[in-house]
Amino acid sequence: MDRATSARVVASVSRQRERRVARQALERVHELTEAPADRRMVAIRTHGLTRDFSTVRALDRLTMDVPRGSVFGFLGRNGAGKTTTIRLMLGLLEPTSGRATVMGFDCSTQSMEVRKRCGVLLEQHGLIERISAIDNLELYGRIWRIPRKVRRARVRELLENVDLWERREDKVRTWSRGMKQKLAIARALVHRPAVLFLDEPTAGLDPVAAASLRDDLVSLAARERVTVFLNTHYLTEAEKLCDMLGIIRDGRLLALGSPEELRRQGARRRVRVTGSGFSDGVLEMVRSRPEVAWLAREDGCLLVDFKDECRVAPIVRLLVRLGADIEEVKQVDNTLEDAFHSLMNGNLPPAGSWLVGAG
Repeated sequence: MDRATSARVVASVSRQRERRVARQALERVHELTEAPADRRMVAIRTHGLTRDFSTVRALDRLTMDVPRGSVFGFLGRNGAGKTTTIRLMLGLLEPTSGRATVMGFDCSTQSMEVRKRCGVLLEQHGLIERISAIDNLELYGRIWRIPRKVRRARVRELLENVDLWERREDKVRTWSRGMKQKLAIARALVHRPAVLFLDEPTAGLDPVAAASLRDDLVSLAARERVTVFLNTHYLTEAEKLCDMLGIIRDGRLLALGSPEELRRQGARRRVRVTGSGFSDGVLEMVRSRPEVAWLAREDGCLLVDFKDECRVAPIVRLLVRLGADIEEVKQVDNTLEDAFHSLMNGNLPPAGSWLVGAG
């Protein structure tokens, strides 16, 4: 390498270092100017959090707050960026840009402090299957250096709370997957964490086991007063467990708010028209109208989705002119499934248009 080339390389490295230092300084200013009371109310905060893997952007400028004490559901299809987000928050991955804090600690520079305050269940349960359930929790309690008397009381409390106390001496390898997941969640709570990260905890469980685990999660979250960050792609699970949801697609946060907020804002306005005379020709005429986004016959009724704030009356008049007999016109309540599929299958919304709960 000649002297000129060497000088250019050194200059390039120097510029990259300066940009990194400047970015960190700006992020530090942002942190220092946050109101202390605001920080006390937030368990997890991300700002422009981004992670690239080679040519793939797994997470794209994620910005959101998760309130303390909430059960937050991160909803998206497999490969959407959910697991990457948890690994960034735990300091197991370095962000390409942006930052995240958990309980006020920076996930990159204070990752050990973050992990001390978190319980985690990722893709694998991580239990030692050749020993008993009680020995698994005892071992974990010793790792956290919990005093013996306190540890034993805590182990019993957790096993009773997930209905496993009577099976405490069983070898874990003899248990069903659902029982192992319950034990793994109990283990994650041994040291009384402030935040519990769960990555698809009911994946692979049969419906009965999944329902039982969800019931235990609801009671545990309330009893332990822990903030729960739940990755899932199950709509039923998200709606049952969570008081706040984020919907992610291809690494981008598309929506943020309560299930009710997302139901109201997510899907298009749908109307059910009860009557007769809904022939194929009538459907084609109605479908061609610019205010109609979608149309279908279902159980003798006509379902119509309207674009934006378009009025229903002109479509009803058209149906009557075309010879249909109208008995009833009723607006159909949106579901979380409608909102989710609208986002997953539609175009990406304008930045911020769905972030109804963002602060």
